[in-house]
Amino acid sequence: MYIFKYGKSEQVAKIQTQLQLVQYSRLGSTMSLNLQSMVDKLVTIITTDGRLLVGYLRGYDQTTNLILSASQERTISPDEPCTTEDLGLYILRGDNVALVGETDEEKDQSINWYVHVIDSSSLWSNADMEL
Repeated sequence: MYIFKYGKSEQVAKIQTQLQLVQYSRLGSTMSLNLQSMVDKLVTIITTDGRLLVGYLRGYDQTTNLILSASQERTISPDEPCTTEDLGLYILRGDNVALVGETDEEKDQSINWYVHVIDSSSLWSNADMEL
């Protein structure tokens, strides 16, 4: 014999809450697994305000706060050469993280980030635009 403490609607709400907690914990564990594979590797991070950070991921927590070492902020503009600012050990709040991706060190080092990028609008003349 089962004794019910709650009415039917309260039981349904309680079960739905439990299911949501299970789904949330699975989502958190998936994020943790993805970040765990990137620890001690070079990563590129794009923040919600558009900054681009590169550094070695040293740690993280459940709210995606990140700890980077040997980090740099790169500013890439179509009108000016890339600038790089060394940040060193850097802690990034999880609310500001939009994207985290592992970076291939060899490819990253082979790119000359300081080459002046030519503005593409100057490559086209009005004659080229006519069909």
